[in-house]
This record gives sequence, structure tokens and C-alpha cells, in this order.
Amino acid sequence: MHKVIEIKNLNYTYPDGTLALENITLDIFKGDSVGIIGPNGSGKTTFLLHLNGIFNGNSSVKVCGLSVSENLNDIRRKVGLVFQDPDDQLFMQTVFDDVAFGPINMELESGEIQKRVDKALGSMDMGDYKERISHHLSFGEKKRISLATVLSMNPEILVLDEPTGNLDPKHRKDLINFLRDMDVTKVIATHDMDMVLSICNKIVIMDKGRIAALDATENIFRNNELLRLYNLD
Repeated sequence: MHKVIEIKNLNYTYPDGTLALENITLDIFKGDSVGIIGPNGSGKTTFLLHLNGIFNGNSSVKVCGLSVSENLNDIRRKVGLVFQDPDDQLFMQTVFDDVAFGPINMELESGEIQKRVDKALGSMDMGDYKERISHHLSFGEKKRISLATVLSMNPEILVLDEPTGNLDPKHRKDLINFLRDMDVTKVIATHDMDMVLSICNKIVIMDKGRIAALDATENIFRNNELLRLYNLD
């Protein structure tokens, strides 16, 4: 199988001295959908932020064979990261401008940019929002726009931090179905166990900055003692 993410002995300490990640070693293969679960403060978000170089810990992190620390521009074209808080992702005047920002910076032609924006917004049921002001939308609407900003770049790897948080039932269900059908490698940090069961073929349990367990989804969900141990039952 073809590895698309290779991590060896990843450690990361915040400036205040807090150890956030310790000895993380993980391989993710093309086509995998990996759920990253664990209690709050276990290091899930910090881990995700290493996958496109926002954080750069003491480690070897490679994406598609490229060192993240030495190939940031290439990595960020391959890895689409959707933040937990959409206000960290949306910064342009209108929805169109936010979703078009990535394709514009890829120096695509205007027709292709328009096509990608329309497709990304349509997939999120936000096709009529192009001229809306992003920061006037509800939190759930912003979440869907944030995902559209990444989809418009056609990433090879999709990295999502709590993607179903604050979505209404219909759009949560629609998003789960959409992600399940997407033919890209996915890494998803979440507390939404039903989404994990629907989408992910592998699960990583994180606790106190370490990988506490890694296995196929069905094996993790059958292990009631393990789930109780990390308050995931």
C-alpha cells in the first residue's frame, strides 16, 4: 500500500513548556479515512496542525514523500485543512472571495476558478451564498463555507477538525454522506462517534499527547474496556 503520511517520533512542546505531543509515530495510507479521537486536551488539534506545517515539531513528518518543513507550498496544495473554528479560516469580504482564494493563488484561469467555487459551494448546499458576507453567517453556515474553501483546491488529503460541530441534523447527515463518498484520504479529529463509525476505516485514540491505541474501526468499537478507559463509550 502507498503511504501518503509518514510520521516518526513527533514531539511538540508549546512555548509555555506544555508537552502537547510525545513520540507520535503513524503511517496513513492512500484512501484511508482515519478518525482521531480522545478527550479534550489529548493533542488532537495540535497533531492535525503538523500535517500542513502550521506547527513544526521535533520530528520527521512527510506527506506524499515530501518533508513538510522543507516543502510547505507543495504540501499545502496537497493537504486541505479545515479548522474547528471557521472564524480562523474565513477572512475575505464575501463567501465567493473566501472560496476562490485558494484557486486564485494556484494561478488558475478565471473560468476554472468560477467552476471550482460553484462546485465546492454546491456540494455544501451553499450555492446561493456567493455574495453573502462570510462573517454575517451563522456558525454552522460558516463551517460549511470553511469546508468549501478547501474543497475548491481539490486536495489529495482532507484534514478536518470537528467538522460536524454545530451543524443542524440535516447538514450533519449530508456532510457525513458527502465525506463518506469522497475518494480522498481523510484524517478527522472528532467527538462524533457516529460519524467515525460511518466514515473511518481506522481509529487513533489519543491521550495526554500520545497514541494510546490504533486499530481498525470495528476492533476499537468492540473493545468496551478500551472505550471506557478513555471515556469514549
